[in-house]
Amino acid sequence: MKYESQRDLANERAVIDLLCKRWRCSLFKLPARYDELDFALHRDGVLKCFVEVKCRTNAQAAYPTLIIGLRKVVTGQMLAERAGVPFYLVIRWTDVIGYTSTFSGEVRLGGRYDRGDEQDPDLWMHIPVTQFVNL
Repeated sequence: MKYESQRDLANERAVIDLLCKRWRCSLFKLPARYDELDFALHRDGVLKCFVEVKCRTNAQAAYPTLIIGLRKVVTGQMLAERAGVPFYLVIRWTDVIGYTSTFSGEVRLGGRYDRGDEQDPDLWMHIPVTQFVNL
């Protein structure tokens, strides 16, 4: 079950458009079968990196860590390693956009229980916000 609204998708697209300009790359939206990752960036058809974009509704300093599903991180790292390119997690907080390719942090059990979706509880990686480079 997906919990992405059209607004969420538009916010992600605005972030990735900014990155493409900044990094001088073109966007390739990954097909739905790559459900763990959002985008691949390329230059002249040559793959440059994989990117997962998340938009948060809090300031970067509101919490000491960014929480993301462990499966997204593992999938991104495996694809990137196989392709020989980096995997970046890009976060738009309310005050700044940051990115990282460093994924060290604690893995904890957790998740939402308020939606009645038994798939919500999961393994979550807590990445220190200090690992993000701000744009």
